[in-house]
Amino acid sequence: MLDRLETPTLLTTNADDPMWTVAAAQAAAAHLRNGALAILPGSGHIGPLLQAAPDVVALLTAFWRDPWGQEPTDQMRRRGSRPSST
Repeated sequence: MLDRLETPTLLTTNADDPMWTVAAAQAAAAHLRNGALAILPGSGHIGPLLQAAPDVVALLTAFWRDPWGQEPTDQMRRRGSRPSST
């Protein structure tokens, strides 16, 4: 199903998330046409949202400003490209 998504999609996890491992997130991201994977600082499943809120805000803001990945960031690994206008 992920390979059918055309909408820019941001997946996040962290190295210590017991529910969404880095390997699982990388496998899911590999199926995205226009997606990015960010490995967040912090630990646990919800921890990054609480422990690294400024980093999460910066990441989301960067993704929203450039959802098609024209300006790469250090935290996001992007896949896909902007769809053609034809």
